[in-house]
Amino acid sequence: MGLHQVSIHQEHQQTKISVKSKTLLLIIGIIFIGANLRAPITAVGPLISSIRDSLGISNILAGTLTTVPLLAFALLSPFAPKLSRKYGMEGTLFVSLILLTAGIVLRTIPGVGTLIPKADDHKSEKIMTDLYKDLDKNVERIKHIFEKAGSALPVGFTSQDVNVEAPRLFENGLDIMFLRMIKEVSMGLYTLNMGKAYREDIINLYKDLTAITQGCYNKCTQYLLEKGMLTRPPFVPMPKTNEFINDMKYLSGLNLLSNARHINTIELSSLFHGMESNNLGMTLMFAFTQVAEAKEVKQYFHKGMEISKKILKQFGEILLEDDITPTISSVGNVSSSKISPFSDKFMLYCNSLLCNLSLGGNAFGFAFSLRNDLQLKALLAAKDVADYANDGNKLMVKNGWLEKPPATNLER
Repeated sequence: MGLHQVSIHQEHQQTKISVKSKTLLLIIGIIFIGANLRAPITAVGPLISSIRDSLGISNILAGTLTTVPLLAFALLSPFAPKLSRKYGMEGTLFVSLILLTAGIVLRTIPGVGTLIPKADDHKSEKIMTDLYKDLDKNVERIKHIFEKAGSALPVGFTSQDVNVEAPRLFENGLDIMFLRMIKEVSMGLYTLNMGKAYREDIINLYKDLTAITQGCYNKCTQYLLEKGMLTRPPFVPMPKTNEFINDMKYLSGLNLLSNARHINTIELSSLFHGMESNNLGMTLMFAFTQVAEAKEVKQYFHKGMEISKKILKQFGEILLEDDITPTISSVGNVSSSKISPFSDKFMLYCNSLLCNLSLGGNAFGFAFSLRNDLQLKALLAAKDVADYANDGNKLMVKNGWLEKPPATNLER
């Protein structure tokens, strides 16, 4: 009998120790869970300015985001005791952790909560989202360079220049077409500026940005080719022997008594690129004309559309003279929306980039064409674009939208 009582006493002591151990582990678990809950819930506050600028939301809406966790606690706390009694403390905490983990993972899914909600498909969305993430990292890097030099930060563009609530303006691949052209401009600008840089950190910056841009340009090109939206340049027969120019007539295209020679591959490449870029430029100018707020800005974009039409006609006629079909890409289409996703300031800046691309293309055509009539046409097209670009600069100055580059000395 005494042995039986001793056995019962020992089992009771072991049970008490087991209960105490489970309770202690539960308390430690709750402490660790609480510590891990803090980061994903309280991280909104310190990042609120970045979230506001990235999503283009108002200060009021941004402030509301910080109160969402508190509201969730207030609304769900009354149900916590009932759930723990029904499913047990461990089960309730386990399910809560699963839901919390799902929420954290959801934040990292490409396209969720970004400025890319109106992409055509997942692949185009990923192209834009990946670029956004790559460039966003370098924004802080550029800010640090300015701050370290003691310079004021450029204003650039803010959330006020983007309306994420606007209906879709670009449809059927026009967004990727636009992005591809912007990356083409970026490649040229980064390379040009790297050639002017001497500081190693600046050179490395342009080197990294060039790599990002080249990667994005290739993704855009391959995407558009897969979709059948990008027209390849005409195929030409490969030469079997090497030849040299031995007749001055090769350089002439203005002789009224004889026909000009057929264009060569370099000239064809320049003309094809000019038609491709002006075809897209004409479509973008149509879109910007449709949604621009200021009347004078609308009229300016419409003028750009007419210039693109003129260049398309001139370059197309040159190809037709050589029995080459002037095929150009289907660049997508513009929706019927009259609500702009961009400010007039932002659209004018984009237009300025397109003008620079056109000027560069015409300069290339002038420099590398060996027919003097093609050189003249490239020069005349460049003059039209240069005058148009200058009108755009005047419009930006008039509205206070053109930032002044740093002066070489303090103005008195």
